[in-house]
Amino acid sequence: MEEITQLAGSLGLRGKSPPQRRDPYDDDSGSSSSSQEPREIPYEYRYRRVPDENVIRILTINPGRWNDNLVGSLEFADLDDDPEYEALSYTWGDPFRCRKMLVDGKVFPLTQSLSDALRTVRRRKHLRRLWVDQICINQRGAAERAQQVTLMNTIYKKTKMVLVFLGNDEERVARKAMDLVLHLKEMFEDEEQLSHFTEMQREGLDKLPVGGWQYIKQLCSTPWFDRMWIGQEIGTAAPAKVFWGDATMDWQTLYEVFYILMKNHKPLRARLRLHVNKVTYLHHRFNPELNNANSNRWSFIHELHRARPRQATDPRDHVFALLGHFSAPIKAPGIPLLTADYGKSEVEVFHEVAVRMLTYTENLELLHAVQHRCHNLFECSKDIPSWAPNWGQGHLHYILGHKGTIFRTSKDWPPILRLSKWSKVMDIEGLKIDVVTQCSAKLEKEMFSFDISTNGNNSIIRSIWTNICRYSVFDLSHKYVNGESAVFAFLQTFSAGCLVLALKRGHQYDYDEVSKSIWLADGAACLMQAFGHTNLVNDQLERVSKGGDAHGWIGCSSNTSGGRRFFRTAEGYYGIGPLIVEEGDVICVLLGGRTPFILRPVGDDYSLVGECYVHGFMHGEAIEMMERGERELENFVIH
Repeated sequence: MEEITQLAGSLGLRGKSPPQRRDPYDDDSGSSSSSQEPREIPYEYRYRRVPDENVIRILTINPGRWNDNLVGSLEFADLDDDPEYEALSYTWGDPFRCRKMLVDGKVFPLTQSLSDALRTVRRRKHLRRLWVDQICINQRGAAERAQQVTLMNTIYKKTKMVLVFLGNDEERVARKAMDLVLHLKEMFEDEEQLSHFTEMQREGLDKLPVGGWQYIKQLCSTPWFDRMWIGQEIGTAAPAKVFWGDATMDWQTLYEVFYILMKNHKPLRARLRLHVNKVTYLHHRFNPELNNANSNRWSFIHELHRARPRQATDPRDHVFALLGHFSAPIKAPGIPLLTADYGKSEVEVFHEVAVRMLTYTENLELLHAVQHRCHNLFECSKDIPSWAPNWGQGHLHYILGHKGTIFRTSKDWPPILRLSKWSKVMDIEGLKIDVVTQCSAKLEKEMFSFDISTNGNNSIIRSIWTNICRYSVFDLSHKYVNGESAVFAFLQTFSAGCLVLALKRGHQYDYDEVSKSIWLADGAACLMQAFGHTNLVNDQLERVSKGGDAHGWIGCSSNTSGGRRFFRTAEGYYGIGPLIVEEGDVICVLLGGRTPFILRPVGDDYSLVGECYVHGFMHGEAIEMMERGERELENFVIH
C-alpha cells in the first residue's frame, strides 16, 4: 500500500486509510490456493432438454470456503417470470476442462478459469443463484447453444447483478489498483484536491509520479477486457460488481473515475498510456435509453467495427455476440431472420450480414467498414467477397464514412446496386475519378506526435511533402489542383479534413460554414512546432498558425491516417487510403457512399480495396461534375 499512499499524497489527497471493500452479498472474505485435481475429467451430468424458447437454466451453488468442493444444482426458469439470479461474466481461458464440480450429484467438468470464478463469488454461508454460460447452456448441443445465445442480452438485462471476474490476482496488485481508483474518486469530488491535481498537470506531466498508475494499467490489461461477449454482459443497465483476486469494486465507481480521466485528462492518459476507454466503451453499450438516437451506437456496422479488436475463439461470434444490441437489424423485409446459427460457416455468416446491411440500409456504410490486411485479395479472402467485411479480422483503422461523418461525397444519391442473397458479385453504379500513381509507406499512429519536433528533416511529414507532393518548403503560394493552397490540401489530407476535430467541436452539420482558415491554423501550428527552427517554413505560415491547435491536429491526424497510406493521383490529387492501396488502383465515387472508394482492376471487373479521403472530392464535387456533363455514371462489377 505504500506506493498508493505516496501517490495519493503527491496528488494532494489527504492521508486517509483507503476505504475497505466488502462484498455485501458475502459473509466473509479471504481465499487460499486450490487443491490439485486430475487433468482428465469425464462428463457424468446429462442435460434435460430446455422446455420452451424463453426458458433458461439457473445454477444454485452451495456455500463453502475456497478449498471446499464446488457443489450445486440446475433448475429451469422462465424469463417471463422475472426469476432472481446473478449473471457471471468471466474469461474462459484454456478451454480444456481440467476442474470439476458436482451438479445434481453428477460430475460436471469446468475450465480452470470458471472454477476459480465460482470459488471467488461463492458465499460462505448462503446459497447463490447464478447464470453461467458454461454450465447453464449445453455447449455440446449446437441447436440449444444457438437458441440460448439469442436470450443472452435479456439474461444480462434481467439479472439482479452482473458479477465480473477479472481473474486471479497473481501479482498481488488488485487491491492497489482499486485503492487508487477510490483515491481518485475522492479527489475528483473535492474541489481543492482536484485543483491541485490539475495544476500539477499544467506545470508539466513529467513532474507527476508514475509508480502507482501501473496498477490501473494492469487492471485494464486483464484478458477479460478483450473478450468479444463482454459488451452485452456489462453493457446493460443492470448493476455490476468487479472481482479481481480477493479485491472487489462496484463497476459504477470504476466507470465514473475512468470517464473523468478520459474526458478531462487526455494528456495524462497519453503520457501514462492508460487505456481507460476499455471501461468507458463498455458502459451502457447495450442500453438504448442512454444513447442518443443520432450517435454511432445506433449503427450496427459501427458496433461490429468497434468490436473488431476483441477476442473470440469462434470468428462467427464477432456477429453473434452483437445480435442483442439495439442497432442490430434482426428482421429485414424479404430476408430471413438473422440468428446465431452455428450451422453456418464463417463465410456464410459474414456474407449474410453484408447482403442484409446493403439491402436493409440506403447507404454504403457496410462498404466503408471493409478493411483488408494483404495486397492479394483473393489469396487472403477465405472466399469472402472483397466487398464484405471480415469481422473476425482485427481493427486496422478509423472509419471515415461512419454514420456521423461530415463527408457527403455522393450528396443525397442513394446506392444503385444489384446483388442476391447467394451471389458474391455486386453490380454498383458510380463515377470513375482518377488513378493512384504514388504511395507512401504505412503511416503509424506514433508518427503523429509532438516528438516530430525533434525529428526535423527526417519526419514522415517532411518526407511525404518532398517525395510525393514534390515541394521542398511549406509555402502557402504553392497551388493544389483545385486552386487551393497545396499546403492546406496536404494538411487537410493527413487529418481527413480535420474530421475528428470538427466532430469534437460540434460541426457535424455546419462544417461547410466553418472558415477554412481555422483548419489551416491547426495544421500550420503543428508545422511550426515541427519545423519552426528550420528554413522549411516562412513568416506567412507562422502568421496563419496563430491560435491554431497543434495538439488537436496531431490527435486528429493520428486517428484518421494511422494504419493508412498517403497517395497521389495521376491528376495530382492528394489522398489517404487503405494499407493495401497501390499504384494503378482506381478511385471512384460510388452512389450512396459518404467518401470515395478505391477499386482494384481484375480483368474487366474489380475488387474493393476500401474507402479513402481525396482532397477535393469529399463534398459532392464529383456529382457536380456529372451534373455538368464532365463525368458519366458507370457500372462497376465487384467480386
